[in-house]
Amino acid sequence: MTTDASGSRPLRVSSHDPHRTAHDRHHRLDTAGGPGHGPVPGRAEHVDRERRAAQIRTGLDLSAAGQTWTVNAYVLVFGALLLPGGRAGDVYGLRRVFLLGIGLFALSSLGAALAPTTSVLIACRAVQGIGAALLAPTALALVLTLYPDSRRRGTALGVWARSPVPAERRACC
Repeated sequence: MTTDASGSRPLRVSSHDPHRTAHDRHHRLDTAGGPGHGPVPGRAEHVDRERRAAQIRTGLDLSAAGQTWTVNAYVLVFGALLLPGGRAGDVYGLRRVFLLGIGLFALSSLGAALAPTTSVLIACRAVQGIGAALLAPTALALVLTLYPDSRRRGTALGVWARSPVPAERRACC
């Protein structure tokens, strides 16, 4: 029998149980994480993210503006090209555009890791955004195409949503 965090109350598994409390639902959500988001973010993760951002800024000798553009270059390009990336998959083929997106994202990640200057790093992050904008919609379309049966499609979408795809899940460094 599974109990709540304090170990005092049993957690009910049925979603139709009228005696299930809000605490039970939140505990299960905290344990399972949100769909595609990993564990529910808390204060410790925020502090850790800020600490890592400070280490990256110091290690790369970035100004505050340089660090901001490192993040924003990816987010802006990804957001602007997401719909055209999906259309490219429709026109040129899902598999071809998916593989192009993976290739661009991988090569630009290598370029970003080896970037000698802030400008090169920002440019590589923008190319990562292009790759991600090609990768994200075609990955979902491929899952929907490859699993026409509704039951298997639901499972496949669940796996896809929980996958650690940096292109669509995390826009941070």
